[in-house]
Parts: sequence; C-alpha cells; structure tokens
Amino acid sequence: MSDKRNDEYPFPHVRHAFKDEFGRFFDVANNMLGGSWGSPHVDVEDFNDKVKVTADLPGYNKSSLSVSIDGNHLILTGSRPCNRPKEVLNNFYTEFERPCGHFTRTLQLPRTITSEGVTTSFNQGVLEINIPKKTPDHLSTKISIN
Repeated sequence: MSDKRNDEYPFPHVRHAFKDEFGRFFDVANNMLGGSWGSPHVDVEDFNDKVKVTADLPGYNKSSLSVSIDGNHLILTGSRPCNRPKEVLNNFYTEFERPCGHFTRTLQLPRTITSEGVTTSFNQGVLEINIPKKTPDHLSTKISIN
C-alpha cells in the first residue's frame, strides 16, 4: 500500500535539498541586486482535513498582499516599497538583505484541496492560510453507464 503523500510529492528529500541549494544561490543573487525580487519563506503543513500555509512577510501591509488559488496552486503576491534614497543606493553596501519590490510565489498543493471555505489571518507580519480538502464524497463519483 502506498503512502498518499509520497504519491503526491515524489522524492521529498531530494526536492527539499534541490530547493535549498538553488534557494541559497538565488538568495545571494537577490541580495546583490538589492533584494528587489525576494519571495517569502513559507511552511506548508498537510493535515487530513486541510493544508495550512504560513508565510513570513515582515514589513508588508495586509493591503499590499494577494492570495489566490488556481487548481491546486496557491499564488501569493505582494509588494513592499524600496525606501532607500537614491544617494544611499550609490553607496557601497556590505549587506543588502531586506527585500523590497514585487514578489509572486506559487506553491503546488495536494490535488485534494478546495477553494471553498479558505480562511486567512495576518498578524505581526505572518500570513496564515488554511485551505480545506475535499471530503471523500467529492473525491470519487460513481457514474452510471447508459
């Protein structure tokens, strides 16, 4: 008997290692370019009845964020102004880690999610999204043959 999660997310340890290595590369490039296209760090928890996504978005306003679901993809978008004066941008920075500008982050979620009944909360720069899963009745349907 196969584990449903392994069927939906093949080779999770390889996927995470790959994301970690490439994430570090893009974080360095992002910092060198002034952090203009950074995306938030997220945790995705898969429960029996829902998927919970928690995103760290310090410094963002609720009004500058958008959440949408397209099929089994969760799409987070947002923007934060770059409040660095032009004369400061001409100076040499030893660290440039605070992201600004626009981001879009797309997460693939299990195929069993439904967009009905999604709840969100945004508190102290942390966005929490709870996405219900379809009930077993919605997962399989008997179809009569005519």
